[in-house]
Amino acid sequence: MKPAEFYEIMIRFVDEQKRWKSLNIGDIIYDAQCRYGDIDYHKMKILEIDIDERTIKAHDVTGNHQDTLHGFLTEEEFKKV
Repeated sequence: MKPAEFYEIMIRFVDEQKRWKSLNIGDIIYDAQCRYGDIDYHKMKILEIDIDERTIKAHDVTGNHQDTLHGFLTEEEFKKV
């Protein structure tokens, strides 16, 4: 691996780490799911965060169920979509 490639990976990791550490219990995030060729977004409220394992336990505000997520969109990211 070239030093430039390693540096690029390190920068992406640091940015992703900051993104996860900015989350708080009770924050609203969005889960994106592909259904029938379209992307469906579910508004979720964070119940638990495990930064090391990159998992979030969240409550679906509209569907009234809990789910464990590995990816998410923040409210700011969702507004851009």
